[in-house]
Amino acid sequence: KNNHLLPNKEYIRQLSELGDQIQFILAAFQNRVKQLAMHSYGCRVLQRVLEHCHHDQSAQILDELRRTELKILIEDQYANYVVQHAIQYGRLEDRNILISYVRKNLVDFSKHKFASNVVEKSLVYGTQDQRNLLIDEIVGGGTSPDPEATNLRLLITDAFANYVIQKVVDLATDNQLAAIVNGLRPYAQQVKHTPGKHILSKLEKRIPGLKLA
Repeated sequence: KNNHLLPNKEYIRQLSELGDQIQFILAAFQNRVKQLAMHSYGCRVLQRVLEHCHHDQSAQILDELRRTELKILIEDQYANYVVQHAIQYGRLEDRNILISYVRKNLVDFSKHKFASNVVEKSLVYGTQDQRNLLIDEIVGGGTSPDPEATNLRLLITDAFANYVIQKVVDLATDNQLAAIVNGLRPYAQQVKHTPGKHILSKLEKRIPGLKLA
């Protein structure tokens, strides 16, 4: 509905280069960022704005995005892409706030079909310190009194979280890789019959001579 009123990618790119002339479009987005982010076409327009516009042009969208209930956006089939773009192209303070929120909900988001994409984006575009905090929480964290019920154990066989773990393996330091291997080794035989088999394969490719299952 009214898709013809929304500007396309090339239009956004050209207007962003003209400076103030894009403001009449961005003004129309005011108080509608949540609605647009959760729309199949509107989310793409917001992505292009975040991708092509300067921060002083996109600040209104980023500010309004941060005031929205982030859980709703992160778990939405369309809005999660807007949040991903805010992490990738937003200001430092936007990235810090969004990644901090992801970390507080790390296990639930990692197991969610759409939110898991935002977790992966946080791992890729976070600072090294942020990435380390996320990886350490995934590998060694956990709220159960059972010392074996780590987040890694909970996530590795999940249909969506296993992709998050694969991204962790891609980005992990040698010490973090060793922690992952130590955490998985006792369950490797069980894991190889689940979606986690791809994680075992990726670990064995990253660490020459490693055989987990």
